[in-house]
Amino acid sequence: MLPFARMMNYGNIVPVPLQIKKIIPINSDVVVLYTDGQLYARGNNSFGKFGRGNNTALRTWTLIRENVNDCWMSEGTLLVQDKDLNYFYCGYGSHIGLETSTTSFLSYNQYIEKLYKQSSSTSIKQMYAGTTWFTFLMDNNTIWSTGWSGAKQFADGTGKTQQITDGSFVKAVTPDVDIAQIMSTNSCAMFFDTQNNLYIGGGTSGISSSTTWTLYNEYTLYQPSTTYTKTLQYTGCSMGSVSALVENPNTGARQFLVGGLANNGAWGNKTTSSTVNGVLGNNSTTLPPGTLYSIHTGYPTQSSILVTSAGVYATGLNASSYAGTLGVGSNVTIGKFTACPLPSEISYSMYDKIKIYRGSLRTFLTADMKNIYSTGTYDDGGPKTNRYVLDTPRQL
Repeated sequence: MLPFARMMNYGNIVPVPLQIKKIIPINSDVVVLYTDGQLYARGNNSFGKFGRGNNTALRTWTLIRENVNDCWMSEGTLLVQDKDLNYFYCGYGSHIGLETSTTSFLSYNQYIEKLYKQSSSTSIKQMYAGTTWFTFLMDNNTIWSTGWSGAKQFADGTGKTQQITDGSFVKAVTPDVDIAQIMSTNSCAMFFDTQNNLYIGGGTSGISSSTTWTLYNEYTLYQPSTTYTKTLQYTGCSMGSVSALVENPNTGARQFLVGGLANNGAWGNKTTSSTVNGVLGNNSTTLPPGTLYSIHTGYPTQSSILVTSAGVYATGLNASSYAGTLGVGSNVTIGKFTACPLPSEISYSMYDKIKIYRGSLRTFLTADMKNIYSTGTYDDGGPKTNRYVLDTPRQL
């Protein structure tokens, strides 16, 4: 008979279901992490960040690493944490604060230790990769960044753009609040406090109608000028359109706000030729039916995708290299929110579970964290399609 302690040890092990843990699309590269530690990649392999010893494109889903616990990816750099909690990076060094680039995974442990020492903390609560930088939320409620800050995304109070190459980190200036979550969208760095208030650093549009971009040198409170004062999501694209999903804290009713540049139908206001530059507000005139679940403007330029209780709807730029990225069944730019045909495997009861991940030239969708569907016509190794079709590394 096994000793009691060992029986307890085995008896309390809860199997982790095999499913997708993370999907990260950037430009024409994408990685998918599974709960068993397998990391798959496909795309141009920009700067050799897939760790294959070269920068040769991968035109099919390829297993690039195993035993991975978590991963983060900028436009040029892939950072992984293995299940033994060691860190490794690959790709463009400047995006992660280093002078040396590499096409094979190298240890990043010494720089994580340097971050602990510099920040006087003992652990990382959360991390994200921006387009050209990495940001860390530490256990002492401070935010630190490294890499290249081309639009003041470090929010360190200096008002300077920075490019770090010595492995050091820069501390952000934050208000005296408890930070719950950090994130970014293109040139804009953000965090939510524990009361769900949103703070913005770096560059964003839609704040003033008289200028395209507003630059914040330190994290600054953003509140929508409506009764829907609780911000759930805030996203912006590199060309200047911005959107937010907000909620009335008293009623729970939600509203979609859009602002910045209205080019190419990004607002969904019945035109693709508007040159309006407006303050973030209730500017869309073609909102889809149903309860708003999530919004997806973000990385791609001049377009918006909404997930509601009635389905998935999209508007905006959908031509040239971006053809098919909206998943509406056509390759033309549209100026109103249009229903996306969904795969038959995704039933009405699954709409509230839909997650969308947008790269620059391809959009990915999953409703069960097992099967991935994608849409886009750019030659990145994925299916050439203008509606969502199955495009998954593993059949689970």
